[in-house]
Amino acid sequence: MKKGMSEIARCKGPFFPRMLAVAGVLLFLITGCGDRSRQLYPVTGVVVWTDGQPATELADGVVSIRVEAPGTADGRTTAQGQIQADGTWTLRTPGVGQGVSVGKYQAIVMPQKNISPLAPLPAPIINPRYEEFDTSGLKVIVEPNENHVTLMVDRARRK
Repeated sequence: MKKGMSEIARCKGPFFPRMLAVAGVLLFLITGCGDRSRQLYPVTGVVVWTDGQPATELADGVVSIRVEAPGTADGRTTAQGQIQADGTWTLRTPGVGQGVSVGKYQAIVMPQKNISPLAPLPAPIINPRYEEFDTSGLKVIVEPNENHVTLMVDRARRK
């Protein structure tokens, strides 16, 4: 003999159908139609000098971004990517994966710093302002699709 829904509900108690309905609504609200602010979208780019040439001298450096709005994310880095030999980079959100959530971000460019205790400090490659979020002036806007960004920087001034 097959049990009908009313027999199952009676077996589980009078509140079982309501609990099942509430659980369904909660599951829908949690998963929803997909929260775009939590989805990651591909962000690739290139660092170029002010003359438009790829900044190949910055290979093995890092592009980092943080949320632009003041007071959000505690000023921590949101995503970063290693600069390749041709000046290109791809952002990855640490602990989450490839890509970045939709939003507006500040960006910095950090040259590779191989500092040996025996070697003299190397001369700066880029203007140091690009190494600080508060002074770089570099922006990255992530849309809900593939994103390609060009970050233009100027070389350090020779003394």
